[in-house]
Amino acid sequence: MDNYFNEIDIEKYSADIEKCGQVFVYGTLKTGGEIRGLNNLGLNVEPKGKAKTSYPDYEMLDLGAFPGLLKGKSFIVGEVWSVDADALFTLDGIEGFDRDEEEVEWKLPNFGDASQHSFYTRTVIETSQGKAWVYFLGEQEYGKYRGLESDNIQREENTSTWQN
Repeated sequence: MDNYFNEIDIEKYSADIEKCGQVFVYGTLKTGGEIRGLNNLGLNVEPKGKAKTSYPDYEMLDLGAFPGLLKGKSFIVGEVWSVDADALFTLDGIEGFDRDEEEVEWKLPNFGDASQHSFYTRTVIETSQGKAWVYFLGEQEYGKYRGLESDNIQREENTSTWQN
């Protein structure tokens, strides 16, 4: 692991990877993303393939340059990638999730309501490629944007896909 990890980070992130060594990406981190793609970040990641959430428990919001998820009633289409602790640490930084603010033992699933000072929070969900970490928006801050129309989100029946 790179030297920007300290012992506490290594311990926490290794425990997170033991819980789940995959991440579900649904926006600009998907392969071919115009802003960035997970495959272009120089991380130790491996694509598992296209995936869909196993349950219709989500709502995708358009935040301009990227999407976010809230708890809702839709399936989400994205990709699942295997990650190591270093990659998860880096993704937390990209997504504005401060792992150090959280208690060591999280209550999962956490649909965006535990992290007061983070942009996203992170939880484990079920996908067609198995369990994976996913990043969620805080309901209190972003719930007011529910239902806004978007040219970047393709909605078919109760399934949403971010268009790269």
